[in-house]
Amino acid sequence: MRDAYLSIKSGEYDVVVVGGVEKMTDIHGSDILEKSSSILDREWEAFFGATPAAMAALIARKYMHDFGVEKEALSMFSVNDHLNGSKNPDAQFRNKLTIQQAMNSTAVADPLNMMDCSPMSDGAAAVVLASESFIKKNKREGVRILSSAVAEDYLSVGSRKSIYTLNSTKLAVEKALRKSGIKRNDISFMEVHDSFSIFGLLELEDLGFAEKGKAKDLVYDEIKLNGSIPVNPSGGLKAKGDPYGAVGVGQAVDAYRQLKGKAGDNQIKDAKYALLHNMAGTGTSSIIHILGE
Repeated sequence: MRDAYLSIKSGEYDVVVVGGVEKMTDIHGSDILEKSSSILDREWEAFFGATPAAMAALIARKYMHDFGVEKEALSMFSVNDHLNGSKNPDAQFRNKLTIQQAMNSTAVADPLNMMDCSPMSDGAAAVVLASESFIKKNKREGVRILSSAVAEDYLSVGSRKSIYTLNSTKLAVEKALRKSGIKRNDISFMEVHDSFSIFGLLELEDLGFAEKGKAKDLVYDEIKLNGSIPVNPSGGLKAKGDPYGAVGVGQAVDAYRQLKGKAGDNQIKDAKYALLHNMAGTGTSSIIHILGE
């Protein structure tokens, strides 16, 4: 998405088709652990047996301890995803989830359980990006990419100043908002990279919608479709699915539908601006796109 956006902005191309695809279900057992752990620091994390779930669990345990956050707050993020996913015909999981089911599912890496973790998914998505002059000349309709921004952080969680601060997200969102010329309270909804429920809470904070440790106050009502800041109307990575290479493009497709009033049962009233957050690893890099009519 970002490369296509930049190539059009530079004048190199007028139209670019962007595709994202992933086929994960052919990989099983230890193979999927080895492949997914390639997003971690090989020398200081994966070499010692760490997995993405294990690193997310370490972050969650420290965060919960330092800010007095109960497990229920993490579970509520998954409950919200499944509620939205139950109304999305493209979601991998369309079952609603109760808070009891979310909290009592099979343990994965304490304090995270199966309902805190995004699934292995197959998926594909595509969008067509075009210059403004092409759109006008050919009388096409679409939504605008108001800004695109990327930022990086240390690969190793242990090298960061705070293990529960996604600094790449903080930097990227500030750049994206500045370029777009809009403010946080203008955002109609967000699609965020909640590969683990703990990241959903951290992203709410590091995107600037809650103070550190206070995202727990938003996950019960404010992130719902009719809340003050709807999150993951599509179902997010937990319910819609997490096919690595298709996630970012899929977010754009869902944002287009929302902004065009074509999101069906998940439609947010008067949706005007969308914030899309995609992330690599445990926050190594973050990409933000802000879209609007």
